Amino acid sequence: MVKNMELGAGTLAIIFLVAASAMAFRHLKKYADAMRKVAESLNFTYEKSWDMSSLNNYIGFDFYKNKKDLQFIKHIMSGSRNCVDITIFEFTHRKRRISSDESNHINQTQTVFVFKADGMDLPHFEMNPKGIFNKIGVIFGKQDITFQAHPLFSNKYVLRGDDEKLIRQVFDESVLSFFEKHTGLTVEGKNNTLIIYKRLQVIESHMISTYLDGYLNIQKIFMANE
Repeated sequence: MVKNMELGAGTLAIIFLVAASAMAFRHLKKYADAMRKVAESLNFTYEKSWDMSSLNNYIGFDFYKNKKDLQFIKHIMSGSRNCVDITIFEFTHRKRRISSDESNHINQTQTVFVFKADGMDLPHFEMNPKGIFNKIGVIFGKQDITFQAHPLFSNKYVLRGDDEKLIRQVFDESVLSFFEKHTGLTVEGKNNTLIIYKRLQVIESHMISTYLDGYLNIQKIFMANE
């Protein structure tokens, strides 16, 4: 009888795992279908995932600086608006915790918007919302470009880059005033590329178009300063 009970419990466990896997598969398929429909509505192409070599296009940008950890790009939408090439994707960084256990990790995912335009030539910079880790970085000598005339901006964001003079030219009155009113954004620029996202924010499919319009306005502000 004990054996029968053990067999019954094992069978139930297998049934539960199969059912859970099936539900997860259906959820992922439904999610991918929703993202594909969004891409079609934008007249963009859609790819479910990219291989790791595709990340080489983003070497030098802050969101892809820790190449030792596993990283993934999924649900990629690509297209153009007004001569601006646009790529939208979900970027996942599988961050290892301090442990020898390979399974001891945490996934950090955000929706990333990439804008490329031939007429845009930006100095290399990264702008992040100010937080405890930014403050620690400043203490240990990492550069923070501040603006005396815009203390609100400097209180909200940490701005870093290689060429402070050029960065100050790009971050003029209009750019600083905009970001004083819009907080929580991470923005990276380099040459003809502008990247915008909110850390750990995955944008739902029905909101992609709204965020795209908003972030395109940011790209236009930077473009106007060229």
